Amino acid sequence: MIIIRAEHGLVSHRICINIFAGHDRSLTCGRAQANEARYGVLMRATDEGLRLRVNPVKELRSLRTGRTVLKARTLVPGENPLAGVKGELFDLSADIRLDQAAQIDFKLRGVAVVYDAKAQELSCEGKRALLKLVNGCIRLRMFVDRTSIDIFGNDGSLYMPMGVIVPHDNLSLEISAQGGAARINSLEVYRLKSSWQR
Repeated sequence: MIIIRAEHGLVSHRICINIFAGHDRSLTCGRAQANEARYGVLMRATDEGLRLRVNPVKELRSLRTGRTVLKARTLVPGENPLAGVKGELFDLSADIRLDQAAQIDFKLRGVAVVYDAKAQELSCEGKRALLKLVNGCIRLRMFVDRTSIDIFGNDGSLYMPMGVIVPHDNLSLEISAQGGAARINSLEVYRLKSSWQR
């Protein structure tokens, strides 16, 4: 249960633990294998009224190991600046300006995450959610686990927890622009260790 208490436009921070349930028991254990992801829920005053924001708690940073950073650059169709990045568990943060691009495609160990600029929608595994451009940009943070991908958009205004079996033999990451060039303002990738490792 999550309890939210308002105090002068700010609220207390609460912790949320996702539990995937279903007939396939592998969907209930994958998160425990990696980081048993915990997320904070916050309510903030916006121009549209009070809105919930969901973000990973800072303690997950302790699981970070290797780091790859892309400096600000143009992303043109047909290139993948993450081609050399390999791993199993990831924490990826990206700030992308769409510019002329109609679409931004991520492939996280083979699982597609797509942003449609015209519809201002993010999609993954058949699920879609509204993610409005902010000054022409989107900000994403994505956690890749063995049996799940968690997607956060625009500082927690979007949260998409996806239960998915990630291909065990695909360790790659991809980012690409479709229909025109985009601008990578910043992009960081951290490999993660399991929280069960001592």
